[in-house]
Amino acid sequence: MAGAENADPGKASRLLDEMIHTLVHSLIMDRLGDDAAGFILREQHQSTPAFDILYARLMLPIQSTYQLLVSRIRGDTEPDSRREILITHSLIGQILAFRTARTTVLRRLGQTDFSQQDAREIADVISRLTLNALHGDNKRNSSS
Repeated sequence: MAGAENADPGKASRLLDEMIHTLVHSLIMDRLGDDAAGFILREQHQSTPAFDILYARLMLPIQSTYQLLVSRIRGDTEPDSRREILITHSLIGQILAFRTARTTVLRRLGQTDFSQQDAREIADVISRLTLNALHGDNKRNSSS
């Protein structure tokens, strides 16, 4: 993502918000396809050589960009640390939950599919939760 490398915390927050909205839209509105989603989920649980391709071309680039933005927001001096990897993965998990548990969420909402408005609302909620958590973690770390 352009500008992520040198982003200050404010710009990193804006870029992360944009990335969250893009990922949510891609995963729940672009109809990745149940076959593709199932394939990726199977590779997560029982990897084959195909996982290496998925990881290198899809998962690592997304994770790396997300992690860079997270570290910029947190002011972390070790952006590739184990802690940053775990924080990043847990935050991305919020997005993935809406794809992997799609049927459950839709049933709870009494719907058969997500609308454009649903995608915006989901992305807004995830973005707010993510940014609040990251900025709150900054405050706790700076007062320690």
